Amino acid sequence: MTYGQIRDAALKLLGQYSLGDAPIPRTYNEQGDDLRRIPELVDDAMWIIASGPRRIHAAKPLERLPERDRGGMMCCSLPQNLMEIVPGGLLVLEEGEPRYESGFVRCDEGHILLPRTRGEVWLEYYRRPRACVDAIAPGQTEPCDEYDLDNIPDAHRAVPYYVAAQLALRQDETVHAALLRQWQELLHRLAPLPQPRRHLIGDVYGGMTP
Repeated sequence: MTYGQIRDAALKLLGQYSLGDAPIPRTYNEQGDDLRRIPELVDDAMWIIASGPRRIHAAKPLERLPERDRGGMMCCSLPQNLMEIVPGGLLVLEEGEPRYESGFVRCDEGHILLPRTRGEVWLEYYRRPRACVDAIAPGQTEPCDEYDLDNIPDAHRAVPYYVAAQLALRQDETVHAALLRQWQELLHRLAPLPQPRRHLIGDVYGGMTP
């Protein structure tokens, strides 16, 4: 879904989208204040979804930083959008033989140490969602209506309920509670079924088999 679709859906849940057949103007009541809050509320909802119910999978080769190596350990920089490393998610490709590396140390938020290798190191991880507020043009208060939200479409359907619930908090506690329940129910439905993890194992011929 796009930002404009999410915003309009949230306003419709609150009955603040139109009067008669005409969209409610931004100057009506607190409409302008609500519209300025929506981008950050959308980002809050997307963060909650990506941190648990529907994570965003990513993989990329790591950049080496030889000047930060320590003893027999080499240093690599971590992606800036890293949220969490997938268990078993460090893959080393050395001389055509892939292997998972578990003996690594995350020395700080942006760097990782692992045993020295000449091969390419790939990280499988869950990333942060793109932020709507980063897409706001100078002089504007929200992204363009056509801005596509991050994550999968199923995740987007829950977002208007979170946005509407937070907007209703200062106005009507009953409406806020009802919308929050719907948001939580949709979060529960988003949770994926457990999936078995695949690992590389050595076979009797010295090769690797998934």
